[in-house]
Amino acid sequence: MLGLFFCLKVPAVQVDGLRGPDLPQDFGTDKHGSDALELASPSFTSLPSSSGATGPPGVLASSSEGSSLTALSWAYDDLATMRESSISPESRLLGFALPDEPALDPETLAQLRAAIRLEAELRPDCAYLQRHQLASVSPALQLSSSMRRMGLGWLVEVSMDQGLTQETLALAAALLDRFMSRSRGVRTTQLQLLCCACLLVAAKHEEELHPAVSELTSLSAGSFAEEELRAAELAVLETLDFRINSPSSYTFLLLLARLLDLGPRVRALACYLTELAMLEYAALRYAPSQVAMAAVLLASLRLGEPLPRRALHACLAALPGASAERDEACAPLQPLVSALLALHQAAHAAPDGSEAAVVRDKFRAYEWQGAATVRPFARLPACAATVLDERGAGAGGPRVPGRA
Repeated sequence: MLGLFFCLKVPAVQVDGLRGPDLPQDFGTDKHGSDALELASPSFTSLPSSSGATGPPGVLASSSEGSSLTALSWAYDDLATMRESSISPESRLLGFALPDEPALDPETLAQLRAAIRLEAELRPDCAYLQRHQLASVSPALQLSSSMRRMGLGWLVEVSMDQGLTQETLALAAALLDRFMSRSRGVRTTQLQLLCCACLLVAAKHEEELHPAVSELTSLSAGSFAEEELRAAELAVLETLDFRINSPSSYTFLLLLARLLDLGPRVRALACYLTELAMLEYAALRYAPSQVAMAAVLLASLRLGEPLPRRALHACLAALPGASAERDEACAPLQPLVSALLALHQAAHAAPDGSEAAVVRDKFRAYEWQGAATVRPFARLPACAATVLDERGAGAGGPRVPGRA
């Protein structure tokens, strides 16, 4: 029955009794333990493909290169407007000689720190589903992590169908979690409508041309009308006080790629790992900046491409929950790297039709360097300790197999 809820006719979203996020006392401190992220269940299939939708092809042209034309900017005092191309990497020859230690860009480092401060301000409640489950009248209409995964998996398919950038997809997922954190009583029959509304808001913010409302309603197989989508869009904007531009894990990947001089294969694999984490409700216990940093560490380990030590330590020190002591800088990331590895392993063997398989097939493409074709580690190698454990590091930086 759950798999059919997206095909139901749903009313316009009613946003009653809105209040600010009811955060637990230890929220944001990562005291949730080191449990691995919840893995996608093979029994949940992806939502209906948009290929069967009728209507015009839409106004947004497909972009095979996934390039972004949108400036990443935040309304923060010391954060300048930044324009960055998509992580969808351009090709370059293997074996290209990289400099031993690239210069650390102070402006980009300042942008990273400012984005982390804004992240803490706009971070969603990592336990918001409990509030929606308690407010729901019927258990059959209660939201669950599996339903959230299905909704985000559908957004991945729609974003590919419409040629939307990676920034738009990541922002839509962030808006959905923030909206759910500030509302209560959302039913499963409203989830697809909310997902579509968040995608429309994100596309208007990030894209030069956004999909038409009629196109998005046709992709939903008639689950809601155009008037309902417009009403849901307004509800999202009002609930979030029109604060749209919040940093996502993809935002931090862009910044880390510049600071750490990441190669195209590491960037693509790290983006694949963060998109797998995006599907998992349990990943909300970690900040997006932590997810991005852990994905970069795991991707660089898997591909054997070292990271510059001085820049790596500067990035680690800026993360939320980072210790001032060198020997504890990576401690919050150790369980997260293991959890990302578990997601990588599960996605590699995921059955066709599952949400993880949708993401996997997306990242098998040439423009993503075939990132999903990289076999995951069977277990973290012994050399991972030199990246995730800085004990014994000298004054020059953490003990990583990096460039001197």
